[in-house]
Amino acid sequence: MGEIRSGGMESNDGEDNRGLKQRVLTGGAFMLGRQMVSLALSILGALLIVRLIGPHSYGAYSAASGVCQYVQNLGQAGIGVYLIRVAERPSKRDYDVASTLLLVVGFMLMITLECSGHLIGSWIKIEEFQPLLSVLALAMPFQGLALSASASLERNLDFRKVVMIETGGQIASYLVVVPLVLCGFGAWALVAGSFFQQISICSAFLVATRYRPR
Repeated sequence: MGEIRSGGMESNDGEDNRGLKQRVLTGGAFMLGRQMVSLALSILGALLIVRLIGPHSYGAYSAASGVCQYVQNLGQAGIGVYLIRVAERPSKRDYDVASTLLLVVGFMLMITLECSGHLIGSWIKIEEFQPLLSVLALAMPFQGLALSASASLERNLDFRKVVMIETGGQIASYLVVVPLVLCGFGAWALVAGSFFQQISICSAFLVATRYRPR
């Protein structure tokens, strides 16, 4: 009986390993596909939008967006990576603590950029940079709030939902940007699209994981 149970356990372990391997390979394929689609959309979108609004306006938006993204990456402080890679499965309280911390840090970074926007703008010396930065910074709390939910999906190897949400958010942003660009809003069309993308991605991650931060 002992040998039968051992064989059964080995069989189950083998099936589990094959299932895990299949999920990893499938997830990797989804992520690769997502990167290719995202890259294609970014290149086509950039070429079209630069042609419509001009390199100056696009450059001002890119500079403001780059500053926000850099500060946001610093503010994450490896919390998302920790939630994905920690040995023990994080509890609901762990996700709540992470969400609270990211939300607080997001608000602090937003306030910091709002207060230092004039100083950064005087150093960069790009017209429209400061007002664009001030509005883009408002989306930082949403980015932090989405991180815990997205980490939960990635830890469960549910890359399909991650890819669908992130790609859907990128497509949705262009659905906002293109009409506004055609209406003559210039760089502000990109700001509106970015803001809409962050809010929609955050909402989608929370709905997909049925997670309610506390």
